[in-house]
Amino acid sequence: MRVLLVQRYVGEASINAAIFRGDRFVADLVRGAAEAYEFLGLYDYDIVVLDSSVEGLDGCAFIRRMRARNITTPVLMLSNPAVADATVEALRAGADDVMTVPFRDDELVARIEAIVRRSHGHGQSTLQIGAMVIDMATHDVIINGQPLHLTKKEFSVLQLLALRRGKVLTRQAILDCLYDGVDGPEIGIVGVFICNLRKKLAAFSADNLIDTVRGYGYMIRDRATPRGAAQARHKAVQPTHEAVLA
Repeated sequence: MRVLLVQRYVGEASINAAIFRGDRFVADLVRGAAEAYEFLGLYDYDIVVLDSSVEGLDGCAFIRRMRARNITTPVLMLSNPAVADATVEALRAGADDVMTVPFRDDELVARIEAIVRRSHGHGQSTLQIGAMVIDMATHDVIINGQPLHLTKKEFSVLQLLALRRGKVLTRQAILDCLYDGVDGPEIGIVGVFICNLRKKLAAFSADNLIDTVRGYGYMIRDRATPRGAAQARHKAVQPTHEAVLA
């Protein structure tokens, strides 16, 4: 998951940024509203974690401007408990959830995961696609009752496609969710992850789970979507620079 962390004060931002240095999130840290809007235009974030007061703008005003610009990215706002009615105002402004500080790191992570799941229409922490069950809380994958052993990056790719089942993701979009863009590898690594995933899925006769949409990217089909429908849906779209896909 890719997270945009918007916090005004460097000390607090550094503390919260440390939460996202694990394996579950790729996080970008900005201090002001202008920079945040710029990043939202560059990347497809799963969620914005927002301080109640950012540089250049009140947190609730920031959310209202986001929604006015038709930016539908979910928002979790971090609120000072001393500010009366902060939660009500934030929710009415368009926030998806509000947490008061201080908070437990594991609760913050759990809330983020829950918000992202709900934003993709999934109420539970598990996703089921045919005989495969993905547990987004424990990072376990079970197919026909047997565990599928994946690396952390392979799981991230599978989770990303599963959450967006029925939608095509380009290699660049997948890469952006795996690395922060500063010291990440070349885009070809995405094809490697897809290839490795298919090999492991093949052991469970599920190697056709991930589709390649030629000239566009990869997808896990919705079970109601016939094979080939995605190509037809996107045939009028100008292909990206990713012309050759694994």
